[in-house]
Amino acid sequence: MKYSEKELNLQLNEHLTYYSFWETPKTIPMELRGSIDAEIAEEPPIIQDYYHWGSDFTYGSLEPPNVDIIIVSKKFKEILDQFLLPFHKFYEIEVLNVEMKDKYFMLHFLDKDFYIDFKKSKFKFIKKNDNTTLKIFDQIITSQDEFYEIKRNHADIKNRTIDLVFVDNFFLEKYDFLFKAPGSNYPIVSEELKQAIINSNITGVEFSNFNTDEETIPIRFPE
Repeated sequence: MKYSEKELNLQLNEHLTYYSFWETPKTIPMELRGSIDAEIAEEPPIIQDYYHWGSDFTYGSLEPPNVDIIIVSKKFKEILDQFLLPFHKFYEIEVLNVEMKDKYFMLHFLDKDFYIDFKKSKFKFIKKNDNTTLKIFDQIITSQDEFYEIKRNHADIKNRTIDLVFVDNFFLEKYDFLFKAPGSNYPIVSEELKQAIINSNITGVEFSNFNTDEETIPIRFPE
């Protein structure tokens, strides 16, 4: 066996967080699995360039690590490397149960607070019970630390009667890829990256317009 029992029971939550990258990463042993129905029918797993990790197939762990991650082929990685992504890191994967022609990588993003421009973002107080807007927060918040410091020290926030939330998300850069944003549970990509993905015949992806409603927090980028 190439991997020791300890490596096969690798617990990724010990290494991957919203606030830090894996400092000394190892190749991650994984299995590629299909749906329950496909496995009962003994159908082979579908090989594609992109996987939105809905379940964890590393040994000894039942759920994916509680972080923002996707799995991509080397082909897709080489496209992403040409575009502007927020703080991220790739970790190499070895698929144990299926012969893959390409290498695969886990793409790990830090929490979006690390690439939000707090000075240019806007905030408001809302009622906790129904999310009704109480008033706009008219001071400039300069950093993530200051934002959470305000929330920790505000009496009504501590009492859980109100909360301080974003009116919009102003990002530090005009990113081509966001793992997720308010109003979307899926990655958001620029038109330029979308075309590169289409032109390269990347498999496992579908596109739809990012439509917002009045409850969606707007996304803003520098000009």
